[in-house]
Amino acid sequence: MQPFPRRQAAFFGLGTLAAPYLAQAQSYPTRPVRIVIPYAAGGGADAVGRLFYARLTSQL
Repeated sequence: MQPFPRRQAAFFGLGTLAAPYLAQAQSYPTRPVRIVIPYAAGGGADAVGRLFYARLTSQL
């Protein structure tokens, strides 16, 4: 096995140090948030989901 060349190690090190500066966060949410409740409408889970959605809407 060949030894790891120093030049490659230097480029790898510079790349890993520069990566956080190149990445930019997107504003969240970029699209509408969809909440899926896998139960029938009008049940208890639906009522809790609607309350959760109302709170989430005011937060976002």
